Amino acid sequence: MRLKYFFRGLGTGIVGSTIVLMIIFPGSGGKELTDAQILQKASEIKESRESGTIRDDKESLNNTQTTEKTTEKASEKAIKKSKNKANKQSDNKN
Repeated sequence: MRLKYFFRGLGTGIVGSTIVLMIIFPGSGGKELTDAQILQKASEIKESRESGTIRDDKESLNNTQTTEKTTEKASEKAIKKSKNKANKQSDNKN
């Protein structure tokens, strides 16, 4: 297959799928928010953060760090065991 035909088909596919998607999902202009609506949403977000979301995030971060340390220790032990096995096998061959 010639390269120019490949690129012609690729371009046609991109243009065709773009047109189809533009028809299916017409413009995402969205609705315009007034200043009052923006301030209301901002206050809702602020209230939700003050109600404990931030504390929950800190707790989950601590849990993640603890889990990472435990995983590192377990992987170090597994590496030591595999090295010991390899050393024993090489000793047995000699």
